Amino acid sequence: MAIVTEAKLHLMDLPPQELGLLCVHFADMVECMHGNVIALNHQPEASELVDKYIMDFTVGHPTYKYNRFFIEGDPQALLIVEFRGHTAAETEAKAMALKAELIEKGLGYAYPYIIGVEQTNLVWDVRKAGLGLIRNLPGDSQPVNLIEDCAVSPEDLPAYVSDIQKLLVEEGVHASYYAHAGAGELHIEPFVNLKTEEGKRTFRSILEKKTSDLVLKYNGSLSGEHGDGRLRGEFIGKVLGEKVYKLLEEVKVIFDPIGVFNANKIVNTPPMDAHLRYDNDKNRTDIKTYFDFSKDESILRLAEKCSGSGDCRKTEITGGTMCPSFMATRDEKDTTRARANMLRQFLTNSTKKIALTMRKSKK
Repeated sequence: MAIVTEAKLHLMDLPPQELGLLCVHFADMVECMHGNVIALNHQPEASELVDKYIMDFTVGHPTYKYNRFFIEGDPQALLIVEFRGHTAAETEAKAMALKAELIEKGLGYAYPYIIGVEQTNLVWDVRKAGLGLIRNLPGDSQPVNLIEDCAVSPEDLPAYVSDIQKLLVEEGVHASYYAHAGAGELHIEPFVNLKTEEGKRTFRSILEKKTSDLVLKYNGSLSGEHGDGRLRGEFIGKVLGEKVYKLLEEVKVIFDPIGVFNANKIVNTPPMDAHLRYDNDKNRTDIKTYFDFSKDESILRLAEKCSGSGDCRKTEITGGTMCPSFMATRDEKDTTRARANMLRQFLTNSTKKIALTMRKSKK
C-alpha cells in the first residue's frame, strides 16, 4: 500500500550459546497441544510441531532416514522444544523441569533430550523439511495451502485443533499439522484433489463455511505469517467486520488511488477459487516421454511435487546447492521452481488457452 524508503530496526541480543532440544512424543494431536501450553510456561526459545505424516515420509528417505535417531515408537505428534542457557547444566535443567511437569500431568510418552550442534541440526531439519516431505504423497489429493496460516492464541490450540479435526472429518479429508505451535500458528494442510469439481467445492467449503467461523470463535487471525493475499482476502471482511474492512478500503484509496500496488490483495479480492490451475476433471495433457516416469505416476505429478517454497533460491552464502543456475543469475526464471511451474503450465490445458488467446489476438 506504500513504498518504504527508510526503516528503524530494534535489534535483540543473540541468544545464549548452549542449546538443548526436548523432543516430546505424543499419541494424540490434541494432547500435544495441551503439552505445548505447558511448554510455553517454561519460557522456551521455540516450540514446534511435527506430525506423523511428516515423520512417516522420513522412513527410507535417502536423506532424512538418518534424522530419525531420536524418534521413539510411532508418535502421532512430536513437539520440539528448544531451550538455551549460558551453561549446559542450566539448559538441561530447564528442559528437565518441563519434562517433569509433563510426566506429572500425564502428557507425552517419550522425552529424549538432544544436545550438540550436529544432532540438534538433524532434529530441526526434520521440522524444516515438513512441506517438502508431505509433497511426496502419491495421487492427485495433495496438501493445499488453505488454512495453513490461521492463528489463534496458543492456549486455545487444543480446542481449535479438536474443532478442526471434526471439521475435516465432516469434509472427508485428512490433513498434515506442523510448525509454529509456540506462536499459536499451525500449518494445517488438508489433502484435497483440486483437479475435480468435488475437490474444488471441498477446498472452498473448508475455508468459507467453517474455518473462518473458527477463527472468529477463537478471536484469531486468518493469517499469522504468510498473508491473506488472494486466497483468504475474500473473507477479511467477515473476520474483521465490515466497519474495519471499509477502513481498509479507504486507506487503500488514499495511498494507492489508481491501484498499482499489489492490486486485488486484501481489498477487492477475487473469489478464492476464481483462478485455479485446473478447470475440470480432464484438464491435463497426456504426453509420451522418452524417460520412464511411471514410478512418480507421470511427468506432471513429478513437476507438481514442487511446493513453491523457494528453497531453490538459496545462494552459496545460505547453504544453497539445489539450483546452480539461480546461484549464477539470481533470476527467478532460472530457479527449479520456475522450471516446475513452466512444466505444469505446459502439461495442463492452460497452455492451450494461452495459444488460443494468441491466435485470436492475431486475427
